[in-house]
Amino acid sequence: MCGIAGIIGQSDAAVASAMLKTIAHRGPDDSGVECFESGDLHKRAALGHVRLSIIDLSPDGRQPMSNEDGRLWITFNGEIYNYAGLRDELIALGHVFRSHSDTETILHGYEQWGLDVVARLIGMFAFGLFDTRTGEFTLVRDRFGIKPVYYTRVGEQLAFASEIKALLEVPGVRREIDPQSLDLYLTLGYVPGPRTMFRGIEKLQPGTILGLRDGRIQLTSYWSPPMPQPTNESFDDQAAQLGEILDKSVADHLVADVPVASFLSGGLDSSIVTALMALHMPAGKRPQTYCVGYDAGENRHDERSYARIVADHVGTDHREIICDDDYAAASISRLIWHMDEPIAEDLLPPYARVCELARRDVKVTLSGEGADEFIYGYRYYGLERVRGIASWAPSPLRSLGGMFVGADEDNLKRRAMHCCLASTELESFLRWANCMTGAARGALYGDAMRKDLSGFDADSTLGGLFGSVKARGTDFAPAVDARYRMVDYILARADKLSMAVSLEVRVPFLDHRVAELLARVPVKHKIKGFSGKQLLRAVARPLLPAEIVDRRKKPFGAPVDHWLDGLVKANLTNSRLVEDGVLSRTGVDAIVAKAGGGSPAHMRLWMLLVLEMWYRIYIRREVRPSAGGTKRELVTA
Repeated sequence: MCGIAGIIGQSDAAVASAMLKTIAHRGPDDSGVECFESGDLHKRAALGHVRLSIIDLSPDGRQPMSNEDGRLWITFNGEIYNYAGLRDELIALGHVFRSHSDTETILHGYEQWGLDVVARLIGMFAFGLFDTRTGEFTLVRDRFGIKPVYYTRVGEQLAFASEIKALLEVPGVRREIDPQSLDLYLTLGYVPGPRTMFRGIEKLQPGTILGLRDGRIQLTSYWSPPMPQPTNESFDDQAAQLGEILDKSVADHLVADVPVASFLSGGLDSSIVTALMALHMPAGKRPQTYCVGYDAGENRHDERSYARIVADHVGTDHREIICDDDYAAASISRLIWHMDEPIAEDLLPPYARVCELARRDVKVTLSGEGADEFIYGYRYYGLERVRGIASWAPSPLRSLGGMFVGADEDNLKRRAMHCCLASTELESFLRWANCMTGAARGALYGDAMRKDLSGFDADSTLGGLFGSVKARGTDFAPAVDARYRMVDYILARADKLSMAVSLEVRVPFLDHRVAELLARVPVKHKIKGFSGKQLLRAVARPLLPAEIVDRRKKPFGAPVDHWLDGLVKANLTNSRLVEDGVLSRTGVDAIVAKAGGGSPAHMRLWMLLVLEMWYRIYIRREVRPSAGGTKRELVTA
């Protein structure tokens, strides 16, 4: 796991080094820059890399790395779990290796198979590969988007990096907010790719290859989550297959030359990953597990008691840490800086806290992200079955029911009923996912923002984006979540906050072999009523206590209401977004006044607060949180 950065079209080592400095937290073990001069503008390049040594800890794994004749150079972030098998295959074909790193396997694989090597890789990755002879540059992101990579054009140049903050060091890249992305953020709580909150900076989408030749970009999709093709296999047969392939995936995710631990929240996903991990530990070796909790008396969200049950059952070396109110308030500015973009995620402080705990002992942990989207864990996925039944009612009757129920965005039960009365899966999903209606956003915006958004319709844009997903019925919402929210919200948090402390987080559920198996599983084997993960519960039953297997799904939350008062006064009372005409004073005050503990209105206030703090850090540049702590430093230049 590492950080990558570079520029194609110029060979300025100073710029590449400045980019790396901003992401040094991703790779404290080593760093390197390689520059390539040429009379041809399109053959100039500067590639940079910061290294967190996981596989082949020797200097032989240093990057950027070249092939034998120096024609191909790569800067790579991630892990290839099947690299040893690929290496053996390539050696048999006559390739000579200088290291035992997975990075070199990609280079030789590209020599042998060209870009077809990407389909052979099992892992998480983002890498840039430069051909010094032709000037061709290739940027690749893994199938699920576990590892991020961003890019932007500056004239004839292309700059890329693991984090946006590195791109902002490139001369000519402007710190400008994208008004349409801001509107989408206030709609969803995150900015869906390929957009970012910065004008002109884009995310490379999951499963995508960017090719650059003679200054022209071509984007090619090489993989996307498979659409459902259910078979008639029995529940027991499919559970056995899932258990086998998950066990294989967990074993593959343990490949490393350093110890590997696991997060353990007490939920089903992290618990089964931990239990499977324990089966592959050397004799006499116990897995290390880590959990975060809250202050005494905060029982709404604290799940440490369940984590202890699993730790005792599996036999782990279990450690816990508290995320108290002082830590949350002191750290949030730094965490928003690490995130690059605002996301309305209340788990930023506790997730960062457990990462800090794990990093005291290890460089690598496993985690349970990805199970909800592919094994249907979220309770709102069950709404589509109700909507399917309601769809048999005449349209006028459904419309009348919708008027009676109302679209109350602050009442989750009424919102759920409103979803069930929608005409289509897409309409239902948008009603559920919408954090703030168009009318509410319009009332929040200032004059400058309203002018910038003239002619833009976020709901229509999202309808086109989400509507392109081919799944239907109950499969639709999970498919959209896997393509967007999981990538730009959940995986973004996991990568940025773990790498903030130089910790690699691996996600065994996000293995394309698992996803392809689950595409053959019918809905009835995944969800029953509003209770999901039926197949995963069957896999877990021989491995975990019944009180964990049969426990009702409960999203891991945070006591954000404890954190808001001081942060709201410090940031929204004299809002810079209001000063600059992005938001209106009356609109901000209305959201502050309406917020109540635990309600959607309360979370809208958190969403607004995160946006304000991000704006101060990245656009106004008033404060720059220290990457290594919570200190706030004035920016004078």
